[in-house]
Amino acid sequence: MLDALTNSDSVLQALPEAAVLLDPDKDRIIAANKRAIALLEIPDSNDLSFSSLIGDDLPNFLVFVDEIAHRKEAWTRNVRISSCTGKPLRCELRGTLADESKALLLTLIDLDELDRHEQATETANLHRSGLSAWKRAEGFFTELERQNQLILNAAGEGIYGINAEGKCTFVNRAAQEMLGWTAEDLYGREIHSVMHHHHLNGDVYHAHDCPIYRSFRFEQVHRIEDEVFWRKDGRPIRVEYVSTPIYDQQVLAGAVVIFRDITERKENEQKLRAALDQIEELRDRLEQENAYLQEAIISERAHHDIIGTSPAVQQLLAKIELVSKTNANVMITGEAGTGKALVASALHKDSERRRRPLIHFKCGSVAADATDAELFGQMRGAFPGALRDKPGKLELAHGGTLFLDDITELPLDTQGQILDALQRGKVRRLGALEPRDIDIRLISASSADLEREVAAGRFPRGLVFPLERLSDPLHAAA
Repeated sequence: MLDALTNSDSVLQALPEAAVLLDPDKDRIIAANKRAIALLEIPDSNDLSFSSLIGDDLPNFLVFVDEIAHRKEAWTRNVRISSCTGKPLRCELRGTLADESKALLLTLIDLDELDRHEQATETANLHRSGLSAWKRAEGFFTELERQNQLILNAAGEGIYGINAEGKCTFVNRAAQEMLGWTAEDLYGREIHSVMHHHHLNGDVYHAHDCPIYRSFRFEQVHRIEDEVFWRKDGRPIRVEYVSTPIYDQQVLAGAVVIFRDITERKENEQKLRAALDQIEELRDRLEQENAYLQEAIISERAHHDIIGTSPAVQQLLAKIELVSKTNANVMITGEAGTGKALVASALHKDSERRRRPLIHFKCGSVAADATDAELFGQMRGAFPGALRDKPGKLELAHGGTLFLDDITELPLDTQGQILDALQRGKVRRLGALEPRDIDIRLISASSADLEREVAAGRFPRGLVFPLERLSDPLHAAA
């Protein structure tokens, strides 16, 4: 049947689209051209029913045939058709009466092929318009550079231009000096990848996230106060810039970027912030020290000189003079009321730390749950009730002396933390992430039997003065 179909009508073969000649009464394809045979995948057989290619859409096809009979011609996209192998086809059917025998001439327009043609046409138009736009932009920037080169080179800010593809078209002298790149280095290169490719922290800076990219892609003006450009030698410079789209006869041609180097300003701002933080910390510390000293002045403890001429007093003073010249931690033992605080004050006054305060903390005077905050300090929000940053006694004693009275009344874990702070020379406030350096001398006092406390595991041996302890000072002096 294939030969009969292809040779039945030379006019049918000359048609540019797939076409079939149909006998609607017998539901048979009388003839088909080569494009229809290929599209419908018509086999070489003697019998082919056209309705078999339509399936459930036969009612719509009958309506279409009636329209042809009435109007002599018609078209539709509402009839779904398949090839002989069952492959669905997207077709527009155009029909007309072929002759007096009422045969129908059906033309099948392949809509998928039409879509491909449209896409190819759009691609070609886009390519041509892109080349034209690029040439216009290139000419625009060439003329702009020629007319304004003297002005641009006289400007103190760095200035460079980019076309609609993000490639550099001009760069002034100030930009070359700040960046280390010459005009020859940058012309025609995609400038984001040259000097704007990474953030200061090392993260990749994608072009589509760049405000400059958005200027020449989406016609947006951007003012950026703190970013980084990368010099030719690999060093970053902190910059602030304005990127503005440029138009050539109402067509977006690219963007111009005006920037200045703010590296020195940012470094000075950072130094200033660090200095202000240090001043604030020192002020806070001085306020705490002042409050403590005022409290100490009001109280009447440990601020009278040791008076006496007896051999016991002289022996005690000799021990104080000997020990005070060292940085060794001191343990003073003796019963309550024997003058341990007086000895601690004398040790501090006779030491090289006398210009710094002697911080006194009576260990049994604070509830156990508040002891750590008093000794190590706190950050705001570290625990309920911590409304502000506050240094602890160890920080206040930095450079001076910390006197812990009745030290054995401290919780054992707190004693261990104090020992660790002394050994490492660092203390961490409650709620803080980083420790702070400290340089303190510890003087402690206790009326308990230290050997028994150490043996019972209630007191760390490392906190006990390793040489001769000062014992019962005023009792011995008496």
